[in-house]
Amino acid sequence: MGREKGISLITVILIIALIFISALVTVPFLFKIKEAYLKKKTESELRELYRAVIGDGRNYFGYHGDLGVIPPQLRDLVEKGNQLDFPAGIGPTGNEQQVGWKGPYYSPKRWDGNNILDPYGHPYVNDIDTNNGTWQIRSMGPDGIDNGGGGDDITVMDPIQIETYGGYAYIPSTVRFSINVGKFTGAQNSSRPGYFRVYLPLYNNATYRDFMSTDGVVSHVPMGQRFVLAALYQRNYTSSGEVCAFFYTSDYGDNGGAIVTFPFEIEGKFAVNWPFFMDTLTDLGSYCVRWGDRYRIYIYVRSSMTWQYPNCNPISGGDGETLKVTGLNQNYEDMNFSNSGGYFYYTFTVRRRDYNPPFTFLITTNSGATLNINMNSCF
Repeated sequence: MGREKGISLITVILIIALIFISALVTVPFLFKIKEAYLKKKTESELRELYRAVIGDGRNYFGYHGDLGVIPPQLRDLVEKGNQLDFPAGIGPTGNEQQVGWKGPYYSPKRWDGNNILDPYGHPYVNDIDTNNGTWQIRSMGPDGIDNGGGGDDITVMDPIQIETYGGYAYIPSTVRFSINVGKFTGAQNSSRPGYFRVYLPLYNNATYRDFMSTDGVVSHVPMGQRFVLAALYQRNYTSSGEVCAFFYTSDYGDNGGAIVTFPFEIEGKFAVNWPFFMDTLTDLGSYCVRWGDRYRIYIYVRSSMTWQYPNCNPISGGDGETLKVTGLNQNYEDMNFSNSGGYFYYTFTVRRRDYNPPFTFLITTNSGATLNINMNSCF
C-alpha cells in the first residue's frame, strides 16, 4: 500500500510564517500609503482654505479682499455672521466700490456644524497671533494636538505677517503712486506731499484711512482692491508763517480716484494723472432773513478742489484750502469748513438801520478763484 499524500506540519508552519512575515511588511506599508494620502489631501485642503481667504494675492483676493480682514474664525468662510452685507457701496458717494460678504467662500468636505475638519477629523487651526504679528492656517496632524506648526502639524505656508486695525487682523500691502498733476508735475516732496484717502470695508463697517506721503509710497493698507482718492497740497512759507493750499478735483474719474490693487507680497504701482485744472466756486443757496431789528445772513459755498483739510498745522492762515468773504464790513474774514459736508460757510448779523438789500459778497480762495454772491432781498 503506497504512502498517503498530504501537507506536513512543517509545511503548514512555513506557510503561516510566510503569511505573518508578509503581514508584518505589508501592513506598515499600507499604513504609510494611507498616511501619505491623508497628508497630501490635507495639504490640498489647506491651499484651498488659503485661496478662500486671500485668493491668489494678485487678481482675486477672496474673503480678505471683500471684507478687509482675515476671518476671525474659519467658519466665516462657510456661514455669514454679522459681516458687512454685500453689496455695500463705499467711496465718496457711497457707490464707488461694491464690497461685503460674498460667500460661501469654501465648501468643506467635513463639517461639524461649527468647524471645518481636516481629513483626520480635527478642526483646522486659524492661528491669528497678534503678539507676534503672524497668521497661519494649519492642521494638527494625526495626533490632533496643536504644536504651533511643529511636531506632526501639517502646514503649506510659513506664518504671514499681519497688522491689526479696528480690532481685526489684516495682511498689509504697499503701493507706490506716481503723481503727475498739471502745474505740479514732478513736484511731490515734503513741501508738496501727496494725500491719499483709502476706502475700506472692515468686517461689518465701511470706513476709510488717510495717508500722507512725500514719495508716493502708501503702506499698511489691507491687501485687496481698494478705492483711493489722491490729492496734493502745497505748503507755502510766507513772512507771517505757513499756509496750506489744498488741491483736489471732485471729478475724480481719471483725475485722482480709482480702484487700486494692493497686492500680496509685492509692491504695486499706480499712476495718478491729473490734467491742469482750475478751482470753481458754487453758491449752495446763501440767503438772508429778517431777525428782529437785524438781518441774519447765511453764506454756503462749495469749492471743486476741496475734499477735506489735510493735517498741515500752519502757524497762521487756513489749514487746507482757505476761503474768505468780504462785504458788509466783513473784511476778508475766514469762512468755516464743514468736514462732514465738504462745504464752506459763514454766518453773521447786521442792524437793519445800518444796512438794507441788495447785498453783494465776494468769496476768494488762496488758489485764486472768486465768486460773487448777490442778495437782492431778505425774507
